[in-house]
Amino acid sequence: MPGGDKDGEKYDIDRGLVVEVFATAGDADARSTYIQDALEGAQILGTEYHYRPADRRILVRLTGKVKPSQAKKFADAVAKL
Repeated sequence: MPGGDKDGEKYDIDRGLVVEVFATAGDADARSTYIQDALEGAQILGTEYHYRPADRRILVRLTGKVKPSQAKKFADAVAKL
């Protein structure tokens, strides 16, 4: 995936994209907030895009290393889920 490292750890954002599924939308909200707060507090960790389909129990995390035009394509795809 563009912006990702194919040799990065399995299930890690370093690979470029992570999809996480939660029991409730609130759990997904909490996870997204936790990650974004951690990244904001330690900018050396990088950035991520977070997308949520209508179900809201799913969190799609995309590495911030991708170009905004590529991230837009993911946002559009997730919105259709």
